[in-house]
Amino acid sequence: MADPKATSRKFNQVGSFLARIERAGGDPFEDLMQPVISDAEKLRRLLQYCHAGMPELPAELVMTINGLPEEFEESDSQKRWRELFGADYFGIPEVARTGQRFSRAMVEQRKEVRLIRDGVLLSPEDSLKAAERCQKECRGQFVCVACLPESVCSVHARDSALFIPELQGKDAWMLERSQRKEWSRKKIRDYYILLRKGPVPDSQSMNSERQEKIWMPEKHPCERFARPEHIVYGYTLCHKATQGKLRLYSGDVWGCTLIRAARGSLVGVGGRAQGLDVSFWSGLANPGAGVASLWASF
Repeated sequence: MADPKATSRKFNQVGSFLARIERAGGDPFEDLMQPVISDAEKLRRLLQYCHAGMPELPAELVMTINGLPEEFEESDSQKRWRELFGADYFGIPEVARTGQRFSRAMVEQRKEVRLIRDGVLLSPEDSLKAAERCQKECRGQFVCVACLPESVCSVHARDSALFIPELQGKDAWMLERSQRKEWSRKKIRDYYILLRKGPVPDSQSMNSERQEKIWMPEKHPCERFARPEHIVYGYTLCHKATQGKLRLYSGDVWGCTLIRAARGSLVGVGGRAQGLDVSFWSGLANPGAGVASLWASF
């Protein structure tokens, strides 16, 4: 008869293993258990790994839970956008190569490149019109990024080393409970975004009210304010995909948003020499504080 304590330990090990899979963004059943059920060799290796105490995730399992379904091929829509944006296009393959995982459902949702405007998902045709206008008027100023439902908190948990030293620990201000509740746990809803590489031209040295109510509607009607999670996700993704060659919002500038932190200040994001900085802004005119925007109209 099996030792109850030993059996309990094994079940705890399996539970710990599945929890690691979920924390890595995987689906334990779809990505691991279903293939194991129908493959005797995989089952043998899984049991062997459990008996060894599961010291770390094997490389082949990491490839299973991160990346793309084996049958993935870019759609005509994705190929057109890649052709349009060239090196500034960071589609599903580029995102997957940074260690992110796309389930089959996620791939299907992003098969047609579509933008969001005013909370509404545009048609593929209108999204392409917006992209073509963006490139015609602002070539080289935007990146196209395939998005996952990430938040500032989830990006920080995975890529804290890309933040400035003061924000790399678990005591970073945006990880406080009040901040998480207010804004930093909010996830990206977009499937794709067209994100400016830096602040909107000439939007600095003016207060937030003028930026929102006068400058953007009059001078940049096709753009909308980005959220902090857009900039943080876009910065880390482009940084990793280009091995640090492309760093958004670099220099002595901020990408300012209309999102307010728990204490009332506006949230801004900047790419400092030491890494990504997430800070707060009073909303008063500042030479470095410019609008962070997404292109969202045609």
